[in-house]
Amino acid sequence: MQTAQAFSFPLCTQDRCEDDLTNSQKGRTEIAPEYSLEDKVDVRYLQWLHGRLRFQWRSLHALHQEQSKLLHKIHLFTSGSHMDKILGHFSVTETELIRQPENYKQLLQFLESETMQLEAFLEWKQLEQVYWHWMETVLDDMAEEGSMCKSQDAHTMKSMLPKGDSCCHWAGSLVGKIDRLSRDLMTVHDQLQELVTHRKSAWYEKVKTREEELQKEEFCAAARKTQEAVELKLLDLTYHCAPKKPKMHGSCRLVFRSKHSASKTGFGRSVSKEPISTVSATEVIRELQMRKASLERELKQLQEECRQRMDEIAEGLDGVICISP
Repeated sequence: MQTAQAFSFPLCTQDRCEDDLTNSQKGRTEIAPEYSLEDKVDVRYLQWLHGRLRFQWRSLHALHQEQSKLLHKIHLFTSGSHMDKILGHFSVTETELIRQPENYKQLLQFLESETMQLEAFLEWKQLEQVYWHWMETVLDDMAEEGSMCKSQDAHTMKSMLPKGDSCCHWAGSLVGKIDRLSRDLMTVHDQLQELVTHRKSAWYEKVKTREEELQKEEFCAAARKTQEAVELKLLDLTYHCAPKKPKMHGSCRLVFRSKHSASKTGFGRSVSKEPISTVSATEVIRELQMRKASLERELKQLQEECRQRMDEIAEGLDGVICISP
């Protein structure tokens, strides 16, 4: 009975979602403000772009919500109909094939093409070491040819050098130039060291004066803000540098688990002979939340940099008052 309900249930495919988005935009015409690349960026044009982006995002979010609801109904209505008790329900592709069996040829062609690509990749992985070894030998041969050309050029230059007393005079003048350049370099090095020492002492004095000028509460607040920024940056570096679990590649399948079935069988427990690698939705949500927090911190940092840049630009303009939105 559940299977019959699933067969008669309408599906939400990617094509249908795209068609809905296209049809929703047919009756609405958008006219962008006139904008020329030669002129400066108009604020109205930026506002129009921002509004259009928000509208597209809301439309896409609504379509994803509708697709998730339909997918949940398919999984719920076909629960217990699948031969594999671990999965328990049909997928969208399986339900579509049962409703329209004539589409199996197209799916078969897609699977065959994907299998050919995987076979080609496996063949390449077997020959990859041989290919790179061959490339290394080619580079070694090119390096040997280059060294031989250099030796021939050096021999030609030696034959072109002057002989006798003129050669000794030329060598002596060259040594004198080298000594003079060495003395000049040492002098410049000493001058740079003195300049660096002077700059360091000046900066230390400025920092000390600034610390004395700041009040204790303001200084503590600035130090706390700096410490928080450093901790956030450290968390980002730790997250990016931490060894990550190998992610699933290829197409994955969404499996519906109710609380009752999860308490009986467990989420990641496998009853069949072949193990099935699963990723819980909680882990995906946690990873997305961490990524969202990282992007929000980066956005705030960029906004602060833009605000400082705008303040610097506004200081150079006379008679301009900047009002924050």
